[in-house]
Amino acid sequence: MTNSSRAGQGRRVPLIAALLGTAAGLLIIISLLSSIEWDASALLRVGEDNPDIISYVEERLDHVRPVAPLGHDGKYYFIQAHDPLLLEPAGNADLIDRPVYWTQRMLYPLLSSAGGLLTGWAVVWGLIFVNLFAIALGTWATSRLAVSLGASPWLGLAFALNPGVIFELIIDGTGALGWALAVLGIWLLIEGKYSGAVVAIVGAVLAREAMILVGLGLAVRLWKDNRMRAFGMVAWPALAAIGWALWVRLQLGVPLLTSQSEEIGLPFVGLSRAISPWIEEPGRNLLFGAVVIVLLLVVVMQAVRRPSAVSYSTLGFVLMAPLLTRQVWLNYFDITRAIAPVFTTFVLVLFTRDSAELGANSHGK
Repeated sequence: MTNSSRAGQGRRVPLIAALLGTAAGLLIIISLLSSIEWDASALLRVGEDNPDIISYVEERLDHVRPVAPLGHDGKYYFIQAHDPLLLEPAGNADLIDRPVYWTQRMLYPLLSSAGGLLTGWAVVWGLIFVNLFAIALGTWATSRLAVSLGASPWLGLAFALNPGVIFELIIDGTGALGWALAVLGIWLLIEGKYSGAVVAIVGAVLAREAMILVGLGLAVRLWKDNRMRAFGMVAWPALAAIGWALWVRLQLGVPLLTSQSEEIGLPFVGLSRAISPWIEEPGRNLLFGAVVIVLLLVVVMQAVRRPSAVSYSTLGFVLMAPLLTRQVWLNYFDITRAIAPVFTTFVLVLFTRDSAELGANSHGK
């Protein structure tokens, strides 16, 4: 195969992979809708035990199909999307449990409502569309990243088939968008496009705050080559997150040091408390829990043996995993979303070579 044909494949296959990944996501959505009488309101995952939120949604959609018992992420992002900049929190954000925690993830509801211009059913479909777009973008970026690392562009499907990404799609979660932007940032950095990489990581952090770990991992990898750029890779996303966090607290009228996070605790306590229920009722939770633990151990060994921008970008999630609380570890639905980046980068590191690593980063724009 000539260099020109390889280059053509490196551009064409990522687009095909992105289309296939998006098609897979669309099939999942169609399958879900067909099982619930094509009622897209069910994808908001409004819990039966949330009467105030049920009323809020019904006012904007005429009806809502609740799920049992507490629901999931989509209900909060639907509320946020109707006031993404928190200009009127008293009528919107006050319905959200732990509003400081949820509203720090602002990019997904902001995009889903076109900056707050859309309402009602347009937001319902906007939440779905943005996640399908995230799968397309993430698959394309992962495919281009694989090519840059000397591997098959078909590895881009490791994004679309990531269980954490799939579960985010099912519940209108924001993790797919955050991880897609993070992968884009990793690829741009390896291609020597530093400024673009920083912008992508900023977006990733505003979609899901944990993506600052990707920026931190990239900064560690950059440190020996360019300390100023290493600092900027963390500083700009952190400043964006801090700036929005301050705005959130001012608008909600809560103390600046308020956190409301219940997902981080003492090391290994959450994991140890989840193991007993897994064993008592073996099933998908035990299977996924075992897979996650093995995967984390393998990723650590890969990062030690083959340090790279890709492995370092995920290492933070490996180190965060022991700190996750029981409620995260207990359910496969939650733990796979919490460490979703690990699934994709595991495949990349496993099938890519060591060369082409940060080939142009010191000279990128």
